[in-house]
Amino acid sequence: MSLNPDFHLPLGALAVMVLGTLVGVPAPPAAAQIPGVIEPFDAPSDLFLRANRVYDYGREVNNPAESRRALNTAIPLFREFLNTAPRHEFAEKAWYRLGMSLLLTGQIEEAERVFEGVIKRYRTGKYVATSAYRLGAQRYNDSRWAAAAPYFGITARESDKPKLRHEALYYQARCLILAKDANGASRVLSKIIGDEGNPFADYARLALGQLRAAAGRHEEALKDFELLLTPSTAPQERAQALLAAGVSAAKMENIELAEQYLFQTLDSPGLDMKYKARA
Repeated sequence: MSLNPDFHLPLGALAVMVLGTLVGVPAPPAAAQIPGVIEPFDAPSDLFLRANRVYDYGREVNNPAESRRALNTAIPLFREFLNTAPRHEFAEKAWYRLGMSLLLTGQIEEAERVFEGVIKRYRTGKYVATSAYRLGAQRYNDSRWAAAAPYFGITARESDKPKLRHEALYYQARCLILAKDANGASRVLSKIIGDEGNPFADYARLALGQLRAAAGRHEEALKDFELLLTPSTAPQERAQALLAAGVSAAKMENIELAEQYLFQTLDSPGLDMKYKARA
């Protein structure tokens, strides 16, 4: 039998083999196979998974008291994980879920601090998008329109989910309209119109026309309203567009067109009476 000259047996293993040969007993297994030696586990990941299980249970259970108890239990677990491994691959998710746990247990100020931290620390990505949406929603519910709008803008920019992006653009536009920022609202409404598949496109077209009409730009407004006068437009939005088109036509001194649109408003079946009364 020939030997491979490049093969070198470790000295310790060689000694064991020699000893085994001398005394007539087989050599013990290599060190990697010795029973009782366990591969080290990722303790932070294990802690995160534990916190995550408690959080998921808290979100899924139907009993409000049990849900609150579970989420309160998850809070210190997420904090311990983040203190132990602040740069772990699951840290961003843990921060977001910590914020949600605080929010859902009524600890609003602490939750907002956590969400703000996610945005500042990570800047991009889905957890930045959802953190910003939570902050925007809190301000929207408090009628703080101007403060809410930028957060919805962050969500629209960072979300990879079309539904969330569509909703964020809608609420951003609503906030800017309510904050009387016509220029900002017009920019966002134009984004909605150009966002293929956005279910709020008709709303945006109508709102943009209304802003232009309010600014005295009736020729542009009329074009917006006329684009909504199709069977595919929802009945109430079509009714508002008809009425607004008639008003803009009258402002442009196109009386014949104004009367045509206003009469169509009156003749529309099933239309809310408030629009007919205004016509």
